[in-house]
Amino acid sequence: MIKRFTFLLLIIVNLSGCITANFDNSTEFKENKKVSRVYVIVVGDKQSEDCLNYYKNFLIDSLKTNNIQVDGMYECCVNNKTDLNEYMHNLLSNKDFTSDHILTAVIKEVVVGHGTSSSRRLQLNLFDTTQKTSLWSGELFIMFSWFINDQHYRDVANKLNETTLTELRNKKII
Repeated sequence: MIKRFTFLLLIIVNLSGCITANFDNSTEFKENKKVSRVYVIVVGDKQSEDCLNYYKNFLIDSLKTNNIQVDGMYECCVNNKTDLNEYMHNLLSNKDFTSDHILTAVIKEVVVGHGTSSSRRLQLNLFDTTQKTSLWSGELFIMFSWFINDQHYRDVANKLNETTLTELRNKKII
């Protein structure tokens, strides 16, 4: 009886800490050279602010280790009533960018499930600032246990970062 209880408890603990992330769709990269300079902008909701700030920092650090000149910012807060097109237009037009490219990751959808589960859908876009064109876009979906503590924020942010970097490499963006 104790063995069964311990086994069930182990399964519940493992499932509650499960973090999955994947790209639902991702366009082809529309340029023949890899990105060398980029400005990263992450835009999130109030509940994800700490986690997405870590994501921005992890992504910037990872891009730097890939020999990419990078800077970035975190912008808060959007919600389900925010017109994302207008929000991003205002954000991008009020800043003077010196990078050749801008990579945006914006919360597109928030789903709080039953119990402790939650998910977020992020829209990622890569823009060429010199030609004023979109070079790539993708939707990143992540499901996780609701934020428990600061370490959990980091774990979710790390999974977002790893998944993003894998997709950027697969598309030959970096």
